[in-house]
Amino acid sequence: MNKDLEIPIADQNPSESDETATQVSLELIRVKEELKRLKEDFEERVEERTAELTKELDERKRAEESLIQREKNFQGAQKMEAIGTLTGGVAHDFNNLLMVILGCAQLVIRQLKPDDPLQLRLTEIETAGKRAAVLTRQLLAFSRRQHLERRAINLNDIVGETIKLLERIIGADVEVSLKYDPDLSTVFADPAQIEQVVMNLSVNARDAMPEGGQLSIETANVKLDEDYCRQYPYVQPGRYVQVKVSDTGTGMDEETQSRIFEPYFTTKELGKGTGLGLSISYGIIKQHDGHLHVYSKSGHGTTFEAFLPVIELAVEAKTQSVQSSVSGGTETILVAEDEDALRNLAKDILESLGYSVLTAKNGEEAVKIFTENRVRIDALLFDVVMPRLNGTKAYEQIRALADKDIPIILMTGYSVETVQSRFVRNNPLIEKLGIIVIQKPYSADDLGRKVRTLGGGAGRDN
Repeated sequence: MNKDLEIPIADQNPSESDETATQVSLELIRVKEELKRLKEDFEERVEERTAELTKELDERKRAEESLIQREKNFQGAQKMEAIGTLTGGVAHDFNNLLMVILGCAQLVIRQLKPDDPLQLRLTEIETAGKRAAVLTRQLLAFSRRQHLERRAINLNDIVGETIKLLERIIGADVEVSLKYDPDLSTVFADPAQIEQVVMNLSVNARDAMPEGGQLSIETANVKLDEDYCRQYPYVQPGRYVQVKVSDTGTGMDEETQSRIFEPYFTTKELGKGTGLGLSISYGIIKQHDGHLHVYSKSGHGTTFEAFLPVIELAVEAKTQSVQSSVSGGTETILVAEDEDALRNLAKDILESLGYSVLTAKNGEEAVKIFTENRVRIDALLFDVVMPRLNGTKAYEQIRALADKDIPIILMTGYSVETVQSRFVRNNPLIEKLGIIVIQKPYSADDLGRKVRTLGGGAGRDN
């Protein structure tokens, strides 16, 4: 043993040894507390960062889902727009064919004696033609090309009128509840068309509850903000009136919901649905610059929400129209129509009412014929869409050539609103004169009445 390294125990100071041990213990305690604090701080930071990352992931997931949903909505809107364009074109062409069928049948019926055996057959043809005309109007409703008679209305009144009709067909096993907003804003709409929407949605709800259930209809003032409209790019932000129709029925899966507004798509049994009710409702609301949305889940019912934009106008009183009798005249009318059958039919109808008729195959020929016969011609009956020169452009040239006011009726297989927006509005001359528009297929009586309304020309009493 190395004696130089030995430290005799007797040489150590007991008080110093205790003090050193105490300091070591305190240091250990401090270190443990610091480690504990650091651990807690670390765990807290980990927890906070985990929460931040979770929130970021949730927000990113919601953003991705929102983007996917927005894309779906946009693609759905594009699909419906394409179907609407196709449907409207078919309906337009079909209207021209119906015009010939109905017009010829009506002309022949007029010439037959009441007891003629052909009367029955021709009447059946006329009836079938009118039913087909209703179908084309429904297709034009979907494609947003039908005629609308808009006025300032309160949708509470429309829902109230619809409920009176629903009571007869809804069934005792369906409980109907109504909730009106007493301060509902005004909308600019065709009352008959909006009534049809509420009726279609309500009947559809009833059919979704074969064992009975609850049907609720609500009206409310709502505001669609930027967030909502980001989900539906075709919707404009602003104030709307909402009509909500809900049921407790069978509901729909996502695949069905993606197709419910397509014409002739139906999940009902054969003979229990045409597949046009919802597509017509969709077209009517869109034509009113509105929005129709559906919420549904299999086994948990369905809710349809229709939104119509608010206008700052007072509600207009309902007016009753009186159908005038048909009488003819002796004036000369220039008819311009590019389809031979329709041109000849219009000529036959007008001549049967006593008018003299000149005909043209297009707008350019109409201008030429007018130039050669300007003294004779008292009125014009022009198709809107014609080759070389359309009806309104031809009329502009004729007005420049005429030395007197020449009234005109425009014929179209599209809606009157389409003609007004595409060919009449933003045309000071045409707008100022208040052009009369007649929609195909029209009857002989319809055309006769329209001609009689022309001022200062055809239709004067002699």
